[in-house]
Amino acid sequence: MNLFLAIKKFIFLSLSSFILMNANSQMPIKNYEKEWKKVEAFSKKGLPKSAMDELKKIYMLAKKEGQDEQLWYQSAKRNQGRQ
Repeated sequence: MNLFLAIKKFIFLSLSSFILMNANSQMPIKNYEKEWKKVEAFSKKGLPKSAMDELKKIYMLAKKEGQDEQLWYQSAKRNQGRQ
């Protein structure tokens, strides 16, 4: 019976440690909504240089904060603007 309890305790502690490490390693995703609205406004006004400047700001901010999703999105928007 002691062996069963020891195995059960080991499994519980292992799973708990894994969950805690995984939860702490993921940063919350930021959407930079305010910044993206600026890009959209500049684009609608026909100001591509201003839109590109804002995209660069988003890139630098996302890179600094480790927001990979925003880096991909920014990259796609930037390439879309070059076409």
